[in-house]
Amino acid sequence: MLGFNTTRISPRGRGQIAIFRGAMLLALLLLSLSGTLVTVGQENLQEKNLMDRLADGVSAKEPTFRLVSRLKARGEDISNLLGWKSDDDFVSVTFYEYKSPAEAARHLQATLKAPVSVISEPVKLNGLGDEAYIIVHRAYSKPGSTSLFFRRANVMVSLYASSPHLAKRFAGHLLNEIDHR
Repeated sequence: MLGFNTTRISPRGRGQIAIFRGAMLLALLLLSLSGTLVTVGQENLQEKNLMDRLADGVSAKEPTFRLVSRLKARGEDISNLLGWKSDDDFVSVTFYEYKSPAEAARHLQATLKAPVSVISEPVKLNGLGDEAYIIVHRAYSKPGSTSLFFRRANVMVSLYASSPHLAKRFAGHLLNEIDHR
């Protein structure tokens, strides 16, 4: 195995070779495991980073709001939830990470066309993400409550807030954090 004849090596020498081979195998095993752990860790870190960036970034820009809910997607579920509250104001965010921008765009359109109990026509917003729509609710809702839907690349966001101004402001914060990947 070492490329030379080991029959003429003393038993002590053979023992040293065996120890050397064992140490080499152990080193290769540890190197292999560390590479695997780094790869797995990087994948989990990337998933974790968007949730953390959105939660931490928005909380830093809105110190009067308290992060009151945070739910990370598990398994096949890809929806992630965040919620902030300040006195009577609230913002609830559900975001989805898709495999491609086209898939996110399809899901955004499907969300906008989904049946609802009270029909409200979405209004297209310009300058917010790759595409964005807002719905100011009137019937059966708190006055001024607003839904805002937008997409940036492969991320789709569904945001519900206590006012249109608040919805747009938080959407801007979220976009800044999504853009800094």
